[in-house]
Amino acid sequence: MRIHPLDLAIVIAYLLGVTALGMRFRRGQQSATDYFLGGRTAPWWALAFSIVATETSTLTIISLFFNSSSAT
Repeated sequence: MRIHPLDLAIVIAYLLGVTALGMRFRRGQQSATDYFLGGRTAPWWALAFSIVATETSTLTIISLFFNSSSAT
């Protein structure tokens, strides 16, 4: 299996772009507390949506396992 040069260029551009964005947004953080708590500046509704999205993702993964194991 060989990777086409255009595909490789897209993957490299994506990785460089994600790294550049991470470095740009990293500038406002001074410590690990800022990283994990977002500087305590996030509004309550954004935190609520984040918690709901995390729970939904977890439940989806768990239900997929149980659905596939009981299909026999």
